[in-house]
Amino acid sequence: MFVRMTTLDMLEEAGCTVLDAPTGAEAQALLEGAHIDLLVSDVGLPDTTGQDFYAACLARFPGLPVIFITGYGAGDLEAELTGNPLVTVLGKPFQSRSLASAVARALERARAARI
Repeated sequence: MFVRMTTLDMLEEAGCTVLDAPTGAEAQALLEGAHIDLLVSDVGLPDTTGQDFYAACLARFPGLPVIFITGYGAGDLEAELTGNPLVTVLGKPFQSRSLASAVARALERARAARI
């Protein structure tokens, strides 16, 4: 929970409007009727994987960029997801400026993909 709360603070300090949910199911409910520009998700959610949650989100938000946060084998996950310009992997621990930079890059790549 500490990492989630710290990440939320970092995103808000970077100027992002943040919707927060601790589980995939709660996040799905929170997203009903919402518009989002970027998904930031831990890979290991209590009730699902970040990848499965992202797949469900893509059904509603085609072209949605994602930043997966992981403390386990960020390099392995990056290799697995190579080729998808909408996916960014950020290994724990990370600094505020790394997260802000990842957000900016992810949003830019999503804009470029829509052109």
